[in-house]
Amino acid sequence: MNLGFVRHRYDEKCVEMARDIGFNCIEFFVEYENGALDIDTLTDKDIEKVMNKLSECGITVGTACCSINLLDADLKKREKNIAYMRKMIENVGKFGTNIISTNLWGNSEIHPAQNIPLFKEIYSPIAELCEKHGVLIAFENCPHYGGFPAKVYNLMYTPEMWGVFFDTVPSKALGLEFDPSHLVWLGIDEVSALKGFVERVYAFHAKDTEIFTDKLNQYGTLGRQIGKPPEYAPSRGPGWWRYRIPGWGQVKWRELFKIFYDAKYTGPVIIEHEDPVFDGELHVQGLKMGHDFLRQFDVPKI
Repeated sequence: MNLGFVRHRYDEKCVEMARDIGFNCIEFFVEYENGALDIDTLTDKDIEKVMNKLSECGITVGTACCSINLLDADLKKREKNIAYMRKMIENVGKFGTNIISTNLWGNSEIHPAQNIPLFKEIYSPIAELCEKHGVLIAFENCPHYGGFPAKVYNLMYTPEMWGVFFDTVPSKALGLEFDPSHLVWLGIDEVSALKGFVERVYAFHAKDTEIFTDKLNQYGTLGRQIGKPPEYAPSRGPGWWRYRIPGWGQVKWRELFKIFYDAKYTGPVIIEHEDPVFDGELHVQGLKMGHDFLRQFDVPKI
């Protein structure tokens, strides 16, 4: 199993920590914001230095995350982001991976379905460029919703939407970075969802969700409205669920891995550590626990 975790910013200590725990890969952000690696400013020598450190520690790049909005309502931002993504597609191989993970950001001021024509216009040539360079784009399925009434910022958040967008641009260069944690709190069975789309999963975000039924019965799915959020709620959560490291929530891990093994999945399995219990000083401990839990599904080759 090519097992890793998400790291927004590259640093050598992180790579050494990954090696010491027993990980094989890391998902690094490669974009022009948030202090990430930036394809516009990195020289070939810079990339070579990064890759030499990774090789020294036995670590690879699981995916290069480039989470920018190609459908931005601001035309200048849209053009900038499209140009950046095209450059990523042409250069991502320098990082030793052919997978670019991202979100399908759209115009949240209109209905999600109203973004479909622009998606077709923008992503048809993007998919063609991916096919030319042997690159895969993996959309994560977190809705990134907010406000009241809630707006959905990432359009690729349910099986319904996966099917619509894959039918709109039917290129196998476009797929999923499947994350079961979001499906759990959305009330979608993660096993059924994976069965229907496992052939389009190019990366697996391993994150769990814990549901508090007593709070759900009190607040409803829209979440707590009065007073401060309870102590166990994540900073952006509604009070009746929280993200957990793998094995500490309701995700049906064994059933998911059965599907992956039947489909002969060989992509990266990447922990996205957003567990508020194992945060701060316990962050590394949380990664270790997630690593050890997932290794039980690492079937050795005979």
